[in-house]
Amino acid sequence: MRPGVLGWMLIGMLGTGSYLAPRPWRLMLLALLVMAVVAVGRWHHRRTLVTIVRRLRHRQANQMQVIQGWLQLGRTNRVEEYVGRVTERIGEESRWYRDLPLSWLYSVLALDALAESRGIRCQWHISRMRPAWLTLYRFQHSVGRAIDSAGSSLDVHLDDHGFVVSLPDPKAVPRVRLGVRVWQQGETIVLMWHGRSRIRRADRKEEEAHVHR
Repeated sequence: MRPGVLGWMLIGMLGTGSYLAPRPWRLMLLALLVMAVVAVGRWHHRRTLVTIVRRLRHRQANQMQVIQGWLQLGRTNRVEEYVGRVTERIGEESRWYRDLPLSWLYSVLALDALAESRGIRCQWHISRMRPAWLTLYRFQHSVGRAIDSAGSSLDVHLDDHGFVVSLPDPKAVPRVRLGVRVWQQGETIVLMWHGRSRIRRADRKEEEAHVHR
């Protein structure tokens, strides 16, 4: 049985015990429950970090094999083109580290590693983001469901106003909630969430500030 499953079983047992136990034992069981939740959370994040690093190493190994193959064939022009594409992608990913908050960066890297581990090519188009936990939860949930339903590729547009996820060759229609819209355009399924109310509030504040001036 996996450690994560054992951890959640332990959490459930401690939660039940803290609810049913008499008062002298309740505080001790609640303290053990908090410690178990923290331990399971740390284990989950470590597993995700190992998955990210493993995917990056696998990607680098594949890139080296492609370059070695073209060099063995004497196709230096193909090597230059391929290195240019790889350099462009590395530059784009470097902008993620500069423009994204830590929580968003962690989620994007984890979702990208998850997609690649399942043989799904994920194209990211990311602008600057502000920390927003509810939007981040919507994003993680929606992209995770999209990866489960994707065929071979996924296209994600993410900015400060929301996100759009396109599945050009889906295996199924992803089930998402939390106000995320899902519709089909030909053979492509699109998931979208847009913080319209937040934008309207910001515009209203700007208009009020302009009036007061």
